Amino acid sequence: MAEEITTITPGSSDEKRERFYDITYYPIKPGKIIKWSNADNIPHEIEILSQNNVTSKNYKINPKDTFSFKFEKNGKYTFQSPQYHLMKGIVDVTKILKLKN
Repeated sequence: MAEEITTITPGSSDEKRERFYDITYYPIKPGKIIKWSNADNIPHEIEILSQNNVTSKNYKINPKDTFSFKFEKNGKYTFQSPQYHLMKGIVDVTKILKLKN
């Protein structure tokens, strides 16, 4: 099975960029793991919020480093940077996968 990876793109601290992550929407089943990889040249924080905005995890990821998180429960989760407010994406955890158009 292929590993689910999203990459923080180089230069992501520049808010004028159009993309901060290579993938910003993940539909996955419960129990799956997503790995974030930092391809930028500065450290970033990854914050994972549940639907009711409760922080599930906050992790500092250094350049060339990775961070993994296992999504156990159904729901929509936001992954974002608390430092750079435009850096965000969605993980949609459900038993029935729906592809985003």
